[in-house]
Amino acid sequence: MLQQAGYETAIIGKWHLATEPRGFDHYLVMPGQGHYFDCRLKAKGETWQDGRHGGTVYEGYLTDVITEHAIGWLRERVSAKPFCLMVHHKAPHGPHDPAPRHKPLFEDETFPEPATLMDNYEGRAPEEIADVIGSSRMAICHYPEYKQDVAKFAQDREKATRYMYQTYMKGYLRLVAALDENIGRLMDFLDESGLSKNTLVVYTSDNGFFNGEHGFFNKMWMYEPSLQMPLLVRYPGVVRPGSTNNDLVSMLDLAPTLLDVAGASVPSDMQGASMYPLLRGESVPWREAVYYHYYDQYDVPEQYGVRTKTHKLVHYPVKERSLHWELFDLTADSNEMQNLAADPVYAKELAEMKELLMTMRNKVGDES
Repeated sequence: MLQQAGYETAIIGKWHLATEPRGFDHYLVMPGQGHYFDCRLKAKGETWQDGRHGGTVYEGYLTDVITEHAIGWLRERVSAKPFCLMVHHKAPHGPHDPAPRHKPLFEDETFPEPATLMDNYEGRAPEEIADVIGSSRMAICHYPEYKQDVAKFAQDREKATRYMYQTYMKGYLRLVAALDENIGRLMDFLDESGLSKNTLVVYTSDNGFFNGEHGFFNKMWMYEPSLQMPLLVRYPGVVRPGSTNNDLVSMLDLAPTLLDVAGASVPSDMQGASMYPLLRGESVPWREAVYYHYYDQYDVPEQYGVRTKTHKLVHYPVKERSLHWELFDLTADSNEMQNLAADPVYAKELAEMKELLMTMRNKVGDES
């Protein structure tokens, strides 16, 4: 759609899909999850067998390589067209394979623990399966590089969790350090080339993440650290520097927003909404809730729910489980430690949230 609106389009970095990128004048993407060192990347024009194989090895550290090619594409453009460039980093996705320059980082650091690190999940969905969710719990982390560390404290869950939190965060933040440097390199190039004066920059991710909250790493659960995603926007002359907005926006809003900014029409069947008025600081009617659905995968149960600014309702439809509903008052309990679904005091809120959940499921056609 952006091509049809007169834009030159490119994507560089993580693709992680089986089908060949479409709608791009240029692409350079990694097959599958890729590797941090000497990764294979597939360029437009190469034979596309599938999303897991093929490509050419590009020497170096992946976060650096992606940035170098993104900057190179911007520098070498000869077209007078406006552009849309998507720069997709693997970092800080596991495994924790840092650049050599960052291996010594944080060796002597001790990080503050999250208040919920030793959560026992009482009264909430993870309680029943706490001993088997290796794709979520730091105490039984399944990352290959940490298996020996986890085994050291296999009989002591508290020691394992505290030890793994410190070990995991050092590995994670070493990847973040490279990401931070390279985002800076890209932003510096935009400034030095003069492009930043008329370029919308959106920094986000494909999901939120637990970094020790509730004793978890990874994502998937509908709790706040996983549900909330980073979203930073720079648009000179439109977005007021340093401003914030607390409206409930979604990843689904990105496509309508970019089309709106580009002056293209937004298809009526897109489920998201353009954030452009919000970026301009306008007060406009906006959604009161967002919908979430995670389909059963790995060892985390299927769940779907709705979040408003003050409450969250999560439903676990798994028949074999005894706990099917979680209700949280986010104003009084931002860490989501107290499930209010069975509390008669909150019967009205529960009924209202259930009705809202069904309304939103019907709206998006989620009948699974």
